[in-house]
Amino acid sequence: MRQTRRRKDYAYGNNLLPHGRLPLTGHQLSDPPPDLIKPLGKYGQLRQRYLQEHRTIFYNTLLLSERLYPHLRDVDDTARERKRHSVSEESILAELIYE
Repeated sequence: MRQTRRRKDYAYGNNLLPHGRLPLTGHQLSDPPPDLIKPLGKYGQLRQRYLQEHRTIFYNTLLLSERLYPHLRDVDDTARERKRHSVSEESILAELIYE
């Protein structure tokens, strides 16, 4: 007869951790630099929600290494620049068509 292995989980607050893993209790994140305090734009928030829902390990890695908000800020700035650039190209083409 085959024996099944029981997995022991230990409760820490609302989180269940598998046997042998300890929670990160003593880790504190440093305060963000002043340029990162401003709120994220639409595209940074969309990226954050995507990472939280679909790439949780990558999200947690970025968060714990304190690279999450610089990453989100970079994504937001890049998306805004691309949108601004595409809109300016469309307006130039529209002017050429109507001339």
